[in-house]
Amino acid sequence: MLWHGGLYYVVGSTTGQDFTIGIPLDEATGLQSSLATGYLVATENPNQEFKYARYFPRHHNGEVSCLIGVAAWNEYTDHVSVFGWVEPVMGGPKDLYVASLFQDTIGLPPAQHHLQILREQVIQSAGDEFGGPDDRAGVFVNTGLEATLGAGPSYLHPPGLGAPGGGGLSVDPRGLLTIVGSTRETPAGAAGYPVASSGRSAATHPAQPLGVPRPYDGVRSVVDLLPNGAFRSDRTGDPMLGWLPVGNGGTSPACALSSFGNLLGTTPVLQRMFLDYEGAPFPGAPVSLLVDRPPPASWVVASSWQVGVPSPTPVYLPDHDVEVWVVPGSAQATIPMAPTGGSTRQVFTGVPPGFNYLVQYVCLLAVPLPGPPVTTCSGTDLTWATTPAMLFSY
Repeated sequence: MLWHGGLYYVVGSTTGQDFTIGIPLDEATGLQSSLATGYLVATENPNQEFKYARYFPRHHNGEVSCLIGVAAWNEYTDHVSVFGWVEPVMGGPKDLYVASLFQDTIGLPPAQHHLQILREQVIQSAGDEFGGPDDRAGVFVNTGLEATLGAGPSYLHPPGLGAPGGGGLSVDPRGLLTIVGSTRETPAGAAGYPVASSGRSAATHPAQPLGVPRPYDGVRSVVDLLPNGAFRSDRTGDPMLGWLPVGNGGTSPACALSSFGNLLGTTPVLQRMFLDYEGAPFPGAPVSLLVDRPPPASWVVASSWQVGVPSPTPVYLPDHDVEVWVVPGSAQATIPMAPTGGSTRQVFTGVPPGFNYLVQYVCLLAVPLPGPPVTTCSGTDLTWATTPAMLFSY
């Protein structure tokens, strides 16, 4: 369970066909199923009806699924992420599943507010098609045969709904997901769980005694849910330019941010803004970007989207302690936006394929941010706040 942005979020798995508020299990076909399916519900008050409710994955495709984790970064009120697993309808190895969601309250009547899936990903292990490793989310006790062979303590649970494991999910200031779980050691010749960097591959056990399952390895992964073709100046995505920010490449001035964001009883001088991509890039498609959330409207005189050609380094303005990625004098456009204090969306249409574009959201503050000793900012005119920049290329 998660308390975030004034809502209680709860995840799990259900075999009910009308568990939520009439949303079909499969958004592609509208068909329902009696198979176990992962769900997320949100409510302002546990004693009242759900405000939001969704099944996962978005397209059911006859899979058995379960969500066991929900998490968010405390400054990004309208973003939340979930974690679980999916299993083919005919049985077989499980795969880990993650998704990021956006509480879409932009320009919609209250009755139409909903949780929009921005990105979802099934993390498939190489060799699944050959009966490869079984990947489990947040496991602390295995089920079935494993439990009867001496793993303890064990817990009884309804068949098909998954082990009573912990959440195994966290979200950091850059929106990256860290997930933990387990993967079954792979059959000989199978590559197994995808491993990057210095991590070791799962061990193989080519010959297990009859009736004895292959052991499990623990896994930890950091997942970036930006689509291919979208990159941020905070080094998320896969930057093509070798970007070199003066600070951390995120919200600036970084000197006014708190390391851990919102804490109980305290609010940072400047909260981080999360720049996210909505949809999937492809040639000729509209580009839809989200900012969660700009400073409150009472803080801001004006705000705008800045669009220009990519630059490997920002222009650092020491008086303001900000990084401006759209280089003055380059080919650019400025799109004014009315300050709202709520999340904002901008859709760029008519973008021709074959080009790279850089976009950043900039706010002019009504009252300067405080300097020392309240912050470590060295600027003398702290009247600007900027998001990370995003480069999109396809």
